[in-house]
Amino acid sequence: MVLTNEDRKWLEFNYPLLQLKKDDSQGLVIKGELHFHAYYDEASDKYTFNPTTVLNKKYDVIDSYEILITSPPAGGIFPIVVETKSRILFLAKTRKLKLCDLHINEHGICCLCPKLFDTIQYPKGINIRDFIYDLVIPFFYAQSFFEKYRDWPTGAYSHGDLGILEYYAELVSDGYSVTDVVGKFFDSLESTTQKLIANCSTISRQWQCICGKGAKFRNCHPKAMGGLKRLKSDYDNYTRQH
Repeated sequence: MVLTNEDRKWLEFNYPLLQLKKDDSQGLVIKGELHFHAYYDEASDKYTFNPTTVLNKKYDVIDSYEILITSPPAGGIFPIVVETKSRILFLAKTRKLKLCDLHINEHGICCLCPKLFDTIQYPKGINIRDFIYDLVIPFFYAQSFFEKYRDWPTGAYSHGDLGILEYYAELVSDGYSVTDVVGKFFDSLESTTQKLIANCSTISRQWQCICGKGAKFRNCHPKAMGGLKRLKSDYDNYTRQH
């Protein structure tokens, strides 16, 4: 991601504590404090930034995180984001959670969205404004919400395969033509989930959820359950045609 002059001005004006350290052929480095005020509306599934009025104070979040934004990995679209003051790590240790449960991978990188989200939603790339508003702030908003309420806001994707399946269900419900991406979605899943799709004749709502908590899928992660059933059907059609 190379910032235009307009991007630089936008970043400096709206987030002056996020300092652009480098933006050239050697890569992107933005470092500092991300301070935000955001409100998530469940009905519209949308965020409002710097809201003047809110309907539910529970979803009104003001917070800040020290972060580092660097260039996307090879072949990637989204820059890498790391929380640098270990606040999320401390929360994981305090509550005896795995970092992956808080959407942080083994390298300390924030998992901003499910796999394939970047190439499907932003096939032509993304600018810094949309990156901050569409991905970075919603991610840290969700962290603050979880820290306070021990639950995720409704609009947050689950971790790993669950998030991928939830995203697939969302695409289908929005009318997106998934024909060309069925194989990619299947390949992005862990081998155990792939085996469920490839080898089981039907997907039962009575199964235990793949999150491992022992609850029935339909009660635990119903949206992911819907995505799994639809992906199973679409993948069967896909394999017959190929």
